[in-house]
Amino acid sequence: MAAPGVLWTLSKKKAKKRRQRVIISQQKQLLTYYLLATELTNRPDSRLWSLPKNTGFTEILINYDDDLLNENVRINHQMFLYLVQTLNTVWQKEDTNYRQSTTVFDKVLIGLWRLAHGTDFTTLGHMFGVGRSTANEVSRQFNELIYQVSAINL
Repeated sequence: MAAPGVLWTLSKKKAKKRRQRVIISQQKQLLTYYLLATELTNRPDSRLWSLPKNTGFTEILINYDDDLLNENVRINHQMFLYLVQTLNTVWQKEDTNYRQSTTVFDKVLIGLWRLAHGTDFTTLGHMFGVGRSTANEVSRQFNELIYQVSAINL
């Protein structure tokens, strides 16, 4: 059996090492918080490095003559507006503080363009000023909603 003084010095050494580990851990946490805070406050403004989005294509198709819309998406202006009005209640989303939502107008155009031409999602994104994944999601949702609306109206 070890002498009581030896055990006391061993436990004292262990306690000292434990305190050192806790202090080092706290210092690492503080350093991490500091680095995270400086990283968040020193981020570049996204307007400086983001690519501009094309937003004029929708206005060109809609604001000009009915033949241009009919030629490109194979639907007349009246039917297009009917689709927008019908899908607006189901498909409208609210804008957030971070971004504006894609309008139902644009979503219907994306869906019709995809059906009319079979264009890939990257090109759709560039044409309508949305991301590739957004073009994919909008196209899929458009097909589902048209199917649901047509099933209800039959």
